[in-house]
Order: sequence, then structure tokens, then C-alpha cells
Amino acid sequence: MRVLDLGSGPGDVAFQVAEMIGPNGSVVGVEQDPAQIAVAVQRRDGFGFGNVDFRHGDARPFLDTEPFDAVVCRLLILHLPGVVDVLTHHLRNLRPGGVFTAVDYDVAGMRVLPEVEL
Repeated sequence: MRVLDLGSGPGDVAFQVAEMIGPNGSVVGVEQDPAQIAVAVQRRDGFGFGNVDFRHGDARPFLDTEPFDAVVCRLLILHLPGVVDVLTHHLRNLRPGGVFTAVDYDVAGMRVLPEVEL
């Protein structure tokens, strides 16, 4: 499988996916923070994942030249404006029949008691 990890951060999800798909698959992680990419690359090299590549860029408009079998993201959607447009855009990164998986929080119901200014 060829998998796209949106908002890779330090690479946690990319590494989990790489273990799942094995050495014959590949993972492309997209991250906008160069410091996070540096950490992810250092961790990747330490773990010995030769099939994981990290690219600097904004996950929202990212589009690759070849389709992916899966697109994944974790803890990204809650940070995105226009999330429906972003998710619709990433359907173009998927091959026909590909899978999109997002793991995120629904913070709409969060409450703090007693209420605080924050």
C-alpha cells in the first residue's frame, strides 16, 4: 500500500502505518512545521523505516502526482478551517476504492466546571 499521512507531526501515525503495511509499502507524511519534520526524520532513521518519507507542506492543499491507497490523519481535523473542503480535496489523492481514515476529537461538548475565562 501507498499511504498519505496528513499533519504528520513527529511521525507517530506514519510509523504505525509503516509497520502495518510492511517494507513493500510506503508512507508519505506531510507536515508544515520544519522542527516536527526534523524530529520525525531523526526518529525514522533511528527506527530504520526506509519506506517513510516526510515532506514539508500544508496538509490542506497537498496533492501528489500519484494516487494513494489510503489517506490517514490524527488530531488534525479539529485544527482545520473549512474541513469539508479539505476532506473533499483529499479524495483526489486517493485511488478509486481507496480509504480515508481520520482519528480526531469532537470538542463541541466540552465543558469546564466551574466556568473559567479560557
